[in-house]
Amino acid sequence: MIRVLFVDDDSNVLNGLRRMLRPMSGQWEMVFLGNADDALAHFDRTHVDVLVTDLHMPGTDGMQLLRRVRKDDRYASVAIVVLTGAGCESIAVKALKSGAQDYLTKGSLTIDQLKNAVESAIADVSAAQQQAAQTDQAIRMSKRLAEANLCLAEMSRFDPLTKLFNRGAWEETASLEQEQFGSEEQGFSIIMVDIDHFKKLNDTLGHQAGDECLRRVARTIREGTRGTDIVGRFGGEEFIVLAPGTDHATAMILAERIRGAVWNLEIAHPSSPTASRVTVSVGAANSGELTWPEVVPLADRALYAAKNGGRNQIRHYDDVKHLELVAGSAQ
Repeated sequence: MIRVLFVDDDSNVLNGLRRMLRPMSGQWEMVFLGNADDALAHFDRTHVDVLVTDLHMPGTDGMQLLRRVRKDDRYASVAIVVLTGAGCESIAVKALKSGAQDYLTKGSLTIDQLKNAVESAIADVSAAQQQAAQTDQAIRMSKRLAEANLCLAEMSRFDPLTKLFNRGAWEETASLEQEQFGSEEQGFSIIMVDIDHFKKLNDTLGHQAGDECLRRVARTIREGTRGTDIVGRFGGEEFIVLAPGTDHATAMILAERIRGAVWNLEIAHPSSPTASRVTVSVGAANSGELTWPEVVPLADRALYAAKNGGRNQIRHYDDVKHLELVAGSAQ
């Protein structure tokens, strides 16, 4: 049943509409009111599908009624047909621009014209709402897609197991940060961390235990470094830290903090020749006038020296280089 509200201050017009529309009583539930204020009160009490209103009324006129209905989101589904006298087409056009779906001239109005106008107005509102819903859905889908793409982009920067920067993201971030170092004329350190005898742990306890070890060590490194440090998984069981504004002594403090924190995790490693728990070897190097791609191999050499020296220890490239020079001169 379509609910149609008719509003006109002329009782003769309303009575004429009642008589003319008696054949529609089985399809339409009709209410006839004499002013716009009563119509607004009716809207608050009852759902209305179609408003058919005169434009020229004392007090709140039909145009004001139309605009107030259109301004209220609660009545977005209401179709509106305006009634106007002959020669008032310009006013009717204003009504259409204000949100009415159609207009009819009172003098020559027939039941078929009114029936067609009401049905057409309902169809227009329904189509507009459907279009709006589709647009809203498209906007929501576009937003979700953008969020998903952002999430994928972020995911592509992080190692899925350890949640640290992957190697590519670490190198990109290191390059950006080094530009800042250069502008502020401050050096940095590279600290490389390698889990000792990690392959033996995987072979003995299985890859699930190995993955859990990687996660715990990664979390420990992240928690043991500063907020300004850039931490990444460099590959396999190897991790890397770029620590800005650090000298030799500070780099060694950070390196020892990491080594000690991993030792204190007490992760069982029954097949390690070094200890019965998981340990790490750590190498460090400072930048001086070098860029990070030049410092990484130096830290790697220091790490190699730590592993050769018995593992579960830290080495700085400056000390390794000094020992290498001493050994070379002795030969």
